[in-house]
Amino acid sequence: MRFLLIVILFCAALAGSTFLAKVGLRNSVEKEMQVQSLAVLEEAGFGGVEVTFDHLDAALSGYVDRPEDLPRVVELLKEKVPAAYWPEPGECHISVRPTLPPRLKVTRAAEETNVRIEGTLAAGDEAVRNLLGSRLHVLSGVDTVDNAVELDAMVLPFTKMAEFASLASGLLSHPGAVTVALEEGKLSVSGTLPNEGLKKGLLELASATGAEKVEDGVSVKVPDTFLRASELRVTRNRFGVTLSGVFPAGVEREPLLQVVRGAIKDLVVTDRIEGDPACAPALWQGRLEALLPVMLGNLDGEMTAEFSESRIRVSGTTGNDASRAAVLAQLEPFRVADPPLDLLIEIEVAEGRVSPDSIEWTAVFEGGLLILEGQLPGTGTAEEIETLLKERLPEVSLKNETRPMEGEAAEKLGDALPEFFVESLARVSTAKLQMKGGVLDLEGRTIALPDRQIIENLAVNAMPAEIRIQNRLLHADQPFPKPELLPEERTRLGEAMKAHPVYFEKGSDIVSGEERSKVSAVAEALATAGGEVELVVTGYSDNIGNSASNKELSLRRAGHVKDELVKLGIAEASMTLDAVEEDVSSIPRSERWKSRRVEVTLKPLTPAETKP
Repeated sequence: MRFLLIVILFCAALAGSTFLAKVGLRNSVEKEMQVQSLAVLEEAGFGGVEVTFDHLDAALSGYVDRPEDLPRVVELLKEKVPAAYWPEPGECHISVRPTLPPRLKVTRAAEETNVRIEGTLAAGDEAVRNLLGSRLHVLSGVDTVDNAVELDAMVLPFTKMAEFASLASGLLSHPGAVTVALEEGKLSVSGTLPNEGLKKGLLELASATGAEKVEDGVSVKVPDTFLRASELRVTRNRFGVTLSGVFPAGVEREPLLQVVRGAIKDLVVTDRIEGDPACAPALWQGRLEALLPVMLGNLDGEMTAEFSESRIRVSGTTGNDASRAAVLAQLEPFRVADPPLDLLIEIEVAEGRVSPDSIEWTAVFEGGLLILEGQLPGTGTAEEIETLLKERLPEVSLKNETRPMEGEAAEKLGDALPEFFVESLARVSTAKLQMKGGVLDLEGRTIALPDRQIIENLAVNAMPAEIRIQNRLLHADQPFPKPELLPEERTRLGEAMKAHPVYFEKGSDIVSGEERSKVSAVAEALATAGGEVELVVTGYSDNIGNSASNKELSLRRAGHVKDELVKLGIAEASMTLDAVEEDVSSIPRSERWKSRRVEVTLKPLTPAETKP
């Protein structure tokens, strides 16, 4: 019995040792094959693949970078570790690790209704690809959507498709070419929107797409259906020509003003035209530089020209049919334009009238005596003046040395003169009233301060529209103005001021202590001037940087120099400001500081002032 028990125990021990030896050997072989396999994979650059063994049956898991890497891994292991049983690529649990950023591009050409979507998204992003296509397809103005986006396992998922789709929809909702492109972390956006508010909102959406950089190519253009058309009103009277109305913002008006100044010569041109970004050019706008000189040259005296989107209205007086025809010839193209404009022409032909240039008379009043000389329009004008003086100003004596100008037109010109003389003489202590060359010159001393303006108003109401009023009347307490500068005095004064340019630090508009002494020197030179002066205070800058900012800085510098001169007793009304941008491209850097200056000069004389 004991022998049998010993035999049983021996057999059990032998079986156990055999089993343990077999298991240990198997584990050792599996471990060795795993180490060998991993070393092969690591050397080949497939460190993300894991290998496990069940005896000689291998299992693969982990990840690779590209889909084509999976069969390469299996083929490599079969070659290097042939003792194992390797699974086929489709039986592996290896996934492709995404490493590439998504690419998306939405485009629409100008005047087109087809939208194309292209790019590459993650393999699992089919739903978001369809979301983008469906969002764009329902937009008004979009007929077809060509969705050519591909899916790729190597591409990272795109988590901001909702923001991207809203951005593209916002741009495609408006006419014009559109591009929304996301590539390599940069988002490029271009299109046309009707206002800045929409642009700001869409750019905020662009920044929410996760792009590292947003390239803004969006322009703002107010649709023509929302724009008001240009409007212009041109009026001429004895005080000058005034242009008022609305033009599109940014339209350069200086060429038009120069043309008008050339057409009216010595009259003042006032520009009251406003710029409006919500304004579109009208049909007539491109022809103004040719049209206005013809109107101003052929219409006499007061005139009005009104330009709107659908109508042109012109009123005034001309001396003959030929002048009227010249104006009509300029306007006729608008009558047959597409669309045509309504032309309201109220031009009166006044042939045989007396030209204001031919009327010359002088009235001198001093010490209670009024002396009339020259030629008065109307045969009974002098007699009516004498009658009114006796009634209202019996203390005034009249010495009449005039001759009458006869004719119906002359009578009309003289109708208001008697009332003007009597009302004016009641408001002056001394006066010289002279009509010559179409200009009524008012000179003398008024009794009360408001009388100066009252007499000017009387002249405006009494004189024909062609007559220009020059008011040099002064109140008794006002000093007489200085005489005009003689040519040699102008030269001396100009040279004295030129010697004192005021320089500034870079980017500064402050007049330093050293430069303030130059301003004092200019003021001293002006104090010795023997006549009236009109000055131009000009701020200079270089042409480096933003032109508008340079001009603004130059004007501030000129304004501060002007303020310093006012403190030193120079009349503010005698100075105007100007700004000039100098080209310094050919000037050494060490000399460019000289462009940061202000110069005070005499205002150039007009052609009429330079005549001997």
